[in-house]
Amino acid sequence: MMTIALHNVQLRGYHGIHPEELLTGNQFLINCSVDYTTPKRVEHIDDTLNYVQLFELIKTRMQTPTPLLETLAQDICGTIFEQFAQATEVRIDIQKLNPLISGFQGTVGIAYTAKRP
Repeated sequence: MMTIALHNVQLRGYHGIHPEELLTGNQFLINCSVDYTTPKRVEHIDDTLNYVQLFELIKTRMQTPTPLLETLAQDICGTIFEQFAQATEVRIDIQKLNPLISGFQGTVGIAYTAKRP
């Protein structure tokens, strides 16, 4: 078993339930790790998961506005399983860096773990 991870990926997105969030957008911080099976020895990029492809997958999905971060995380995990046959488990953490909460300082977010169905 091997794990590939993307740490502290910052992307802009238009996710949220408030109309203003769809207009102004927000910065999101994403951490994603994927457990996967490998041959006994990894010697070629085809023996592993390509983190560039993983990043592109997440970046593409982040461009589609979604009301709930939970839905966004579940969709990303599903797409990872579809595109990477060797993936066995995905963990994703999505934080909204500037939530529209009056008087609130900090971030909000969700964490989701999925195993291959």
